[in-house]
Amino acid sequence: MNIDLHSPNSPVNVVITWEKHNRPLAKRGLKEGLRDALSTVLLLPDAVRSGLNHELVQKRLPGLYRLFSVMRDVPRKVLRTGKIKNQDEYYIIKELLVEINSDVTVDDRTRLEVFLSDFESKYSNRGNANP
Repeated sequence: MNIDLHSPNSPVNVVITWEKHNRPLAKRGLKEGLRDALSTVLLLPDAVRSGLNHELVQKRLPGLYRLFSVMRDVPRKVLRTGKIKNQDEYYIIKELLVEINSDVTVDDRTRLEVFLSDFESKYSNRGNANP
């Protein structure tokens, strides 16, 4: 993939511009982009995922399997604590509940839906439109 890093529309330059205006917003945008990218990577063939993982590890970055494990630990943590504590957990749980093929039991899915609803209610009570 060829990306012109000198273009004002390159991902790097867009993030730099965001950071100048609002660093927390830029960080949230990057986190959401990473979650979306990881969800897309799950759809790739095993050989492609393996190659991508190898490239990340060679560049001393967290491998795909490490990143996936962080995402997979969130539902267990939320079920254990009984609540969603932040937007990162919220978006991971929301995406998990949308997945038709997830391996979440019916009971756990019901509990996660309640926690998601509780988080949304608290968030909207603070005057925010969306989490």
